[in-house]
Amino acid sequence: MSEEQKVQREQQMAVLTKIGRGEDFHTEMFGENVYVFSPVDDAAQVQGILDRLWSAQEKNQFGWERCCVYFLPGEYDKDISVKVGYYMQVSGLGYLPDDTQIKTLNCDARWLGGNDNHNATCNFWRGVENLRVNSTVMWAVSQATFMRRMHITGLLYLHDNNGWASGGFLSDSLIGGMVDSGSQQQYIKRSKRFQAHAFRPHIANRKGKLKKRQQHKSIPSSKLYFLDYTVCDSFYQALLC
Repeated sequence: MSEEQKVQREQQMAVLTKIGRGEDFHTEMFGENVYVFSPVDDAAQVQGILDRLWSAQEKNQFGWERCCVYFLPGEYDKDISVKVGYYMQVSGLGYLPDDTQIKTLNCDARWLGGNDNHNATCNFWRGVENLRVNSTVMWAVSQATFMRRMHITGLLYLHDNNGWASGGFLSDSLIGGMVDSGSQQQYIKRSKRFQAHAFRPHIANRKGKLKKRQQHKSIPSSKLYFLDYTVCDSFYQALLC
């Protein structure tokens, strides 16, 4: 471990002590439904908790359980993979998204009607914000969801293997690759920079042009758009420009 890494570790441990986080990753202030992780935590322990939360919340459409997962700033172990289920909020606690980096974050749609269905039309009530994800992301959700203040270095799929999906909110984000909307409709995208193709998109605060382009024989060309880029004033202006 380098001297710089030692200093960072000491600083992170000091933060954990200050907020009173226990061995169970909870704090007295926020209670047992809030998990606070740090880059100095054991990656296997963190992944075990994330897997347990996904197992409990993947199908929990009408359950009472709620949880928040907070990541303190830093770069996390590449083996940590986050999957976001019902009533989950996953957030980075840095000043900017790039302050908190994880390798993998996804939300798939395999629970409704079997593993081959890929139906995301009931994947409601969840959100992610203020993180950098250093890979391609699948965010197969529908209404009552959000993805905001995100930096995704790879592609962003708003569907699961071209399954059904309907609605969502994406804002203040930088997407390094293509945004593939698939069958999405009623989707709001605001204040971000990306390339995309989409079916009936709603775009706010944009610069650039919407160009009609045929992408798939099942979708009429008059209703399919290729978005060159979208960029506007936002907290992420330094990265966007």
